[in-house]
Amino acid sequence: MGREVRYVPAGWQHPQCDGVYTPLNRLDMPACVGGNAHLQMYETDSKGTPVSPVMDKPETLAHWLVDNHVSAYGRQITSYEAWLLVCQGKAIIPNYTRTEIITNQVQTQDPFKVAERKKHNRKQEIER
Repeated sequence: MGREVRYVPAGWQHPQCDGVYTPLNRLDMPACVGGNAHLQMYETDSKGTPVSPVMDKPETLAHWLVDNHVSAYGRQITSYEAWLLVCQGKAIIPNYTRTEIITNQVQTQDPFKVAERKKHNRKQEIER
């Protein structure tokens, strides 16, 4: 399951039909820039349905994702630090269900594994 942060207007209500979110791709979303921009986490496997409420800051969204045990992919939950990287736009959660192969692109390390490794290393340094 891929995840992505989308910028939405304050008070944005994702469209629903009979209480079920209607998938919206990024191009179908309202344009939102400037001081009115808020954040909302979306899943990409569904072609775009929200997994969080609208939040005003990346830190608030990251805390909500951790507190509500939102999975990064599959059943994998992750740390606040890793979610914060995603919410700030410094990392992405790829859609691992894709079947196409993308070539000539630099692969970055998984932000969740990197953040967990750093946390583990800090803990070991403190214990020494």
